[in-house]
Amino acid sequence: MNIKLSVPRWVRFSVVSLISIIVFFGVYYFIYVTEHSNQLDEHYLRVLSVTSDNIEDAMEGLWINVTNSVKQYDSSPVENNEEFWKQYKDSAKSVSKQDKAKIHRDSLERNWDDQIYKSFDLIQSLTSLDSTYKHRGLTDDSIRFKKIGTTRNSGIKAELDWLVGAYSIKFVVKWKNESLKTNAFWFSSHAKLRKLFAGIFPTGEFDVVMISRTDGTILFSQEQGPLELVKLPRLSSEDAVNAEQKAQTQTTQDGNYRIDARTQILDVRIAGTPYKMFLQPIRIPIDLWTSIEEETPKTGNEATQIQEKDWILAGFIKASGFRGRAMSISPTVLLGALGLLVIALLALPFLKVQFIGIRERLNKHDVLVLVITLLIAGSIIVIGLLDFFMKDQFEEKRDNHLNKLADNIQSALHAELDSIDRQLRHLTKIRFRDSLPDIVLKPIGDTLKVGNDDGKRETHLLYRKNNEQGAIDGDSILHHYPFLEMVYWIAKDGKQQKKWSVKDRTTPLIDLSERDYFTYARDRDLWRDGEHQTRWIPISNGDAKYNAVKALPGRYIESIRSKTTGKVYAVLSQRLVYKNSAGQVSIPEDTTEIVAAALSPLQSVIRPVIPPGYGFCIIKSDGTVLFHSDDSRNLRENYFDEVDNKEKVRAAVLSRTSRHIDLAYHADSYRVYSTPLPDTPWSLLVFAENRPLRITRVEILSFGLLLYGAYLLSLLIIFFSIYLLSAKFKMSGTSSTFQWLWPDEHKLDRYMLIFFGCVVIIISWLFLMFNWAPIEGMIITILFALLGQVFSHLILLVDSEEKHKFVQEIGKHHAISLGVSLLLLALGITLLQDFGELPYWLFFFWV
Repeated sequence: MNIKLSVPRWVRFSVVSLISIIVFFGVYYFIYVTEHSNQLDEHYLRVLSVTSDNIEDAMEGLWINVTNSVKQYDSSPVENNEEFWKQYKDSAKSVSKQDKAKIHRDSLERNWDDQIYKSFDLIQSLTSLDSTYKHRGLTDDSIRFKKIGTTRNSGIKAELDWLVGAYSIKFVVKWKNESLKTNAFWFSSHAKLRKLFAGIFPTGEFDVVMISRTDGTILFSQEQGPLELVKLPRLSSEDAVNAEQKAQTQTTQDGNYRIDARTQILDVRIAGTPYKMFLQPIRIPIDLWTSIEEETPKTGNEATQIQEKDWILAGFIKASGFRGRAMSISPTVLLGALGLLVIALLALPFLKVQFIGIRERLNKHDVLVLVITLLIAGSIIVIGLLDFFMKDQFEEKRDNHLNKLADNIQSALHAELDSIDRQLRHLTKIRFRDSLPDIVLKPIGDTLKVGNDDGKRETHLLYRKNNEQGAIDGDSILHHYPFLEMVYWIAKDGKQQKKWSVKDRTTPLIDLSERDYFTYARDRDLWRDGEHQTRWIPISNGDAKYNAVKALPGRYIESIRSKTTGKVYAVLSQRLVYKNSAGQVSIPEDTTEIVAAALSPLQSVIRPVIPPGYGFCIIKSDGTVLFHSDDSRNLRENYFDEVDNKEKVRAAVLSRTSRHIDLAYHADSYRVYSTPLPDTPWSLLVFAENRPLRITRVEILSFGLLLYGAYLLSLLIIFFSIYLLSAKFKMSGTSSTFQWLWPDEHKLDRYMLIFFGCVVIIISWLFLMFNWAPIEGMIITILFALLGQVFSHLILLVDSEEKHKFVQEIGKHHAISLGVSLLLLALGITLLQDFGELPYWLFFFWV
């Protein structure tokens, strides 16, 4: 016997909907989550790569600072120090020859201590200065000094040392002048890794970041981290899922294990908690040595020095936290998906009525369910439309904020560049107007004036005390731009000829032939400079070769990162031309300066104050970041490599057009405004996080839904109370009252009149909502809701017979409400849901 099962069509629709939901979540989990996890892996590795570069630059800069400090002292021999020889002669009077030699050595040591302390005191990363360091009988070869300076026996060595419970880099300095009959002078100083790498480690990205040796020994750990390790965790054989990871579990012959110095991601377990460990190698840019103890059969334990070539930078993230971030989606998308899901579920009662069979009946229960689902579905659709409308309004306001911020940055940048340009021209005027080669700037009261007195001479120095400005011949020194740090003039071969600084001493003259700001200025490939007037400056240094100089119109700006300090600066350069006594403009071929350059902190784009949640960067056409609101990214990041929508950004940059773009930057969603910078080949990108806007929208939407839910619940309670009371007391006329819920083809004209009347009421309500205060708007909403109901009742009860029944019903049963028709109920739903969404509207239009 064949049994044919009859499955209602609405049940089949439900099954199809359920399958669709399963497919949707399958695509989400197996495609979206996997792709997002890969993006996060790449993001975290890029963060560690940038941090590794910063660490290498910090170590290299520290080495350069120490080397320059020793070179600066080594280039000024003690025998040429008048103050030293004066002290020596005063101390050596009426003493024996042997005592004179001792006084000679003591004087040299005092002079060495004084000079080296002054030099090393300028290096902020160094601590624990010790001039009594002894080499403990080790030879130069055994301690592997790196030769520096002009003397054959001077050198520096860097050692990895343990000092006061923390690792540090110890610099051992040996200085010996061959022309003096003295022993070598020794000096040591420490740079703690915690102080050296302060501000370099990323914040908010990892749970903790550590630096270790390749044997896993932790050298430095980020402060206040959740993990405190002595060695990097070793990958267990059970956790190794491939041959590459299994290689990490192998031990060496001495029982230790070695971590490959390469980029990798490992899953480890620490104290029973799973973590993802991201590893990035650090190539040590200096000759760094460390001592290890080895046991030998003959002598026992001996210290052997090995060279540190690589370190490991490790970032840890809890596996649960990483998985949660990989599975996270936009709140807007989540709410939209939930809304569609709820609407799909609410459509089931309508499908049941649509596909009802001949033998099935439509009872009161079905009608009530239809009313409730219509009420809820209509509310969700209307609130969704309102949210979509408000999203556009809010994004338009945010785009306006981005435009204003971009305009402010542009105006501040150009104003600052113009000030630096004028200041450099003013200093060039002073440089060639007064006698060369020395300009004496001596404090006189509250000003600085040129003079040839016998006071202390500070050559080539822009001396400026705390916010005090000096004067030269009545002209303010830095009145155009008081934040200038250094200015120098460069010859055609790229070597600095003169250098002035606001500090008490200048750095050594160096070769700048590879700097763009020199080569572009030398080749006259300059940018516009705000139409500054250029005039010939008479040269009064007695040089008959040239009698006038001037800076050509135009300038070039370059973003640089100091090798010695790691700080970011901007350099503005100008091209100089000369005129001889015959009035002919000539191009110098000798060491005459042809480029003037000014070093500036450029406060408008380097560490400026900007609103929270906003940022900016100035990039070249190839994506290189020149200036960033996070200055650690300057010259270390390519913007195109960090965004997902690089094609649109590159198109805007190359076409030099202004446009707004939505993209993911460092794995976070941003709104970006790209615009070209006038008079430069650069582009300015101003961006704002999308997360605050989304959170605000979700909070407002949730609050509006909560309020409307309260109103909806009140309406349903009233409706069911009427229904239960009418059923309990079996009131006469009740059936006719609820028969109004059924459409009547004879009342189509009244339904149309109610429809157009409701449209007029809603339009009037919207008009008043935009033009009234919040409290007044709330009162208006209540009144308009009542007006709509009264209007609908009057239209439906227009004939005298029904009106007579209506009056009789009111007179008999005061507790029973009037029944409403289906369209009247829809009107009430519309007005009440608008009332429920009132706070949602008020936030956008009046807050």
